Amino acid sequence: MSASSPHKTLKLGEDFSTSPNPVKAPSSSSHNVLVIGAGVAGLKSAWMLLDAGHNVTILAKEWATFTSAQRITSQISGALWEFPSAPCGPRIQPENLDKLRTWALESHKIYSELASDPKLREDYGVRVRKNLCCFPMAIADHDVEHERAEAIQKAGVPGFKWDKSLIGAYDNSGHGAVDAFEHLSPVIDTDQGMKFMMDLVKAKGAKLVTGEVKGDVLDHEDELKKEYGVDIIVNCTGLNALETASDKNIHAGRGGVLRVLNDGKVFPKIEHAMVVNTKDPEDYNIVFVVPRNEKILILGTFIEEGETEFSLKVDSPAMVEMKEKCERFLPQLKGAELDPEYPMAQGIRPLRKGDVKVGKEDRKEGSRIVHAYGHGIGGWSSAWGSAFEVASLVASY
Repeated sequence: MSASSPHKTLKLGEDFSTSPNPVKAPSSSSHNVLVIGAGVAGLKSAWMLLDAGHNVTILAKEWATFTSAQRITSQISGALWEFPSAPCGPRIQPENLDKLRTWALESHKIYSELASDPKLREDYGVRVRKNLCCFPMAIADHDVEHERAEAIQKAGVPGFKWDKSLIGAYDNSGHGAVDAFEHLSPVIDTDQGMKFMMDLVKAKGAKLVTGEVKGDVLDHEDELKKEYGVDIIVNCTGLNALETASDKNIHAGRGGVLRVLNDGKVFPKIEHAMVVNTKDPEDYNIVFVVPRNEKILILGTFIEEGETEFSLKVDSPAMVEMKEKCERFLPQLKGAELDPEYPMAQGIRPLRKGDVKVGKEDRKEGSRIVHAYGHGIGGWSSAWGSAFEVASLVASY
């Protein structure tokens, strides 16, 4: 991560809006920006740039889809807001924690504002739910989780309560849990959120182009600027940054989730998110039970580092083990019916050693490329802060 100017609080209606009209109309001094990538990082960056008065073209190899076909990584995400470092993925480097926590808190605030509006809550697909976080050890005896719990409380995350008596709440068995805390977390229906953002950036004036950049963006900077009539490029290519930024710190982390019906017929409808973490900070195979929307419950999760094939099936060993862990914690899930339209989802997360990269290109003087990739498990949790950082970097040119 690169250094940046002191953080300014992001304000809905002032810095960005959900209106089809940009907050600031383009002018003769506006930048023409090419955003490469149409995941959550790319679309939110485009949204912020459009509302800042810039002209935006989005170039993407693939876009969000809403059928039984393979969906893009941003749609597969559990999209439960979590305070860094979340135990379901690689721990954030200490020097980057303050920045990413600021982004996460910014995102919590914005998601909560959207969820408070009945229409936007439905249009964007965001709810604020109780999030029960259980642990197989006393939190006070675990340096990392103790620090995180105290930081959550200090940050004023709504609804925070640290009490082991929470174990067994919401009809769970408490299997494997010794301690717990809970707080309120936004949860995003990623299909709905991606559709909302795609429609909104188009309404605000973005041009959407299907295509792919082969190789390092820096090697093709001049020709891309000429082809698309832009003066700045924003690289939001996720896992592909291994090539588009020649970033050897990027690596794959395959994950999968099951999607079960949460309609109250087989088991009482689950309204809250529940997570059971692990002692080992490098063990990401956690219990993850999250209502995706009013009909679907997500069961997860795991990370298989280095795996890049979309070859998981409902009966793959990792999926079966994941399901059994969830059932031990919530026995009522035994016999749960899979969503007949989309029973499971799998995706390749863009993990990065050294954490997310949001900063200006520094390999060539005079380059006007901004990178924003490697968000890993925190794409939705940090999305607003990350996108605002992108907009600030573009404005500095």
